[in-house]
Amino acid sequence: MNRKRVLILADYYVPGYMAGGPIRSLQSVCDALGREFDIYLVTRDRDLGGEARYKNIIINSWMDVGSVKVMYVESASFSFGFVNEILRKLEPDVVHLNSLMSIRFSFIPLLTSRYSKYFKGVIFLSPRGELSRGALKIGGLKKRVYLFVIKLLNLDNYVEWIASSDGEKSDILHNFGTSKLVINRINNLPNFSQWKSKIERTVIKTPNEINLVFFSRISPMKNLHYLLDILSEIDINVNLDVYGPKEDLNYLNSCENKISVLPNNVKVNLLGTLSPENAYSVMKEYDLFVLPTLGENFGQAIWEALASSLPILISDRTPWKNLEKIGVGWEVSLEKPSHFLRIIKKVYSMGEHEHRILRDRSRKFALDYVESSDSLHKLRIIYSR
Repeated sequence: MNRKRVLILADYYVPGYMAGGPIRSLQSVCDALGREFDIYLVTRDRDLGGEARYKNIIINSWMDVGSVKVMYVESASFSFGFVNEILRKLEPDVVHLNSLMSIRFSFIPLLTSRYSKYFKGVIFLSPRGELSRGALKIGGLKKRVYLFVIKLLNLDNYVEWIASSDGEKSDILHNFGTSKLVINRINNLPNFSQWKSKIERTVIKTPNEINLVFFSRISPMKNLHYLLDILSEIDINVNLDVYGPKEDLNYLNSCENKISVLPNNVKVNLLGTLSPENAYSVMKEYDLFVLPTLGENFGQAIWEALASSLPILISDRTPWKNLEKIGVGWEVSLEKPSHFLRIIKKVYSMGEHEHRILRDRSRKFALDYVESSDSLHKLRIIYSR
């Protein structure tokens, strides 16, 4: 029996990691399904914000990466004709787009797949959180114009959506809702390999001390500003380490300005990018992961924090709900900064016994999430049509 041929397009893929969670989620899918389907993935030849190409790659040619074939392309060569030639040679059964807002890796392949005589299969589109309220506020006018153009294409006639959360499904319906809309509800799958074996924490949690960690891209969407503003009001000693790619230099500069005027009891360290393979060994030593994000369709870094036995304090704009009831952290409205302060102080006062209970529950919750996931089963079904 011939295996189905799947063509995936994504702005970034391994060995890149600066774009964060979407890369790691996509890698998990490719690793898991690459032996069941013939998967071909087209992506950029460099990482997010990178000026240089990846080392040891061949441009515009298929390379074996894990169990899939990957083509790393120069942005300048990526055109309607280029995509059509890929469709002609591959004749894929499925095209899976991993962005809505990307001109090169969504808009161009979307139109090409729609009208190419070499493709008559199914187009799946994963918006990856791009339709959330917070995401649409950033670069608002440009995105409104782009969405207006996209809506003229009548996507519901030939595209099936993949929503990674109930919130993302609602965002799709809000922006594109019609009676013809097809939405496949499939959770993201975290990259699990690094977290299979537990690494013990070496730090003992003592009362009246707290080490916070922010592990995400330094961009308006991730909302580091908000956390810094909260800490400017706190009256206890706090240490915050910030790991993340400097995606938006203007935003980074404004963060640095806020850091420079923080009170003496608050110490903030901007530590640059933390590579995925080191995330577990580093994050497990902190007391609380804080991410006041404007919106997440999944939140790979949130799962990674939990899997690292690290309780979390996040905004309520993610799929992660009822965290306090479960006993692994807290989700708080951005309209209630005093609640963030209260929880930071609560963790500050904890000793080792109370904090260890939180840590153990956090890791178990993260591993149970993967164990109970039906995401691969659902992807198998839709890829097999």
